[in-house]
Amino acid sequence: PKGRGRALAWFQTALLAGFAIGPIMGGQLVDRFGAHAPFPTQAVIALLALVAVRAMPKVQAPPTARSSAAPSSGQLNGQSTGQPAGLGSLLGPALLVGGLGGFAAFFCRFGVAWNVVPVAAIQEFQLSTSELGWIIGAGTLANLIAMPVLGRLVDGWGAKPTFITASLLNLAGMLALFAAPSMVMLWISTAIVMLATGVMIPAAGALALGNAKPQVMGRMMGIFRTIGESGMALGPVVVPAVTAAGGLSVLSGLLTCSVVTAIALAASLLVGRKAPDVSHA
Repeated sequence: PKGRGRALAWFQTALLAGFAIGPIMGGQLVDRFGAHAPFPTQAVIALLALVAVRAMPKVQAPPTARSSAAPSSGQLNGQSTGQPAGLGSLLGPALLVGGLGGFAAFFCRFGVAWNVVPVAAIQEFQLSTSELGWIIGAGTLANLIAMPVLGRLVDGWGAKPTFITASLLNLAGMLALFAAPSMVMLWISTAIVMLATGVMIPAAGALALGNAKPQVMGRMMGIFRTIGESGMALGPVVVPAVTAAGGLSVLSGLLTCSVVTAIALAASLLVGRKAPDVSHA
């Protein structure tokens, strides 16, 4: 638990490396070779990932994790039940609030990066695909560079204060672009949103996992990522749906993301300072 923020930050760094390189590479490939070019390139990268995963050494669980409880055995009030812990028994306030925080971060990150920024860049600022790729890639790159340091911030300062601060920064970035739309603000605000949401995700993860024991860490991490990454799917769909239904401008989609962030921020303020230990459920 003492190093969880850093571990999640490095995990997030690996993801952000792809998010930084992908838009830049994709924009260049589309402009030079056509819209079909990114797909065979992606297939080659996937094959390289397959080789890398197969080459990974097997990691043994710590002795304390193996001796304390078998991964397939559930516990109730500290007593082994002989049955896997169910979904309901793993859910707790910390996991739900952390999951909501991850949902808000992914919702805003992809609602902004996949919908608001591309449409605004092309329709309102007449940017090329390559220029759009650089905007999104540069914003993610800023997040990538800062992430290892921010992981230490989560562990040292605490998951909750870090998440709250990052949420406020995310709101500031989105509202700045909405209030003062310009080419410069598009670059700056995109970088701020990418940085802030990138910090929100590992902070929300550390908040969600709380004091979870190793034997339930995989399932709790799975629940957290499932809740959080559903925002990745819903953000690019809900944001334009709301603006279209209300006949609003493209940049008004930032307000939808701001509302989702505000809800997650309010929930994080309500959760207790000490995350409940749900690993015995």
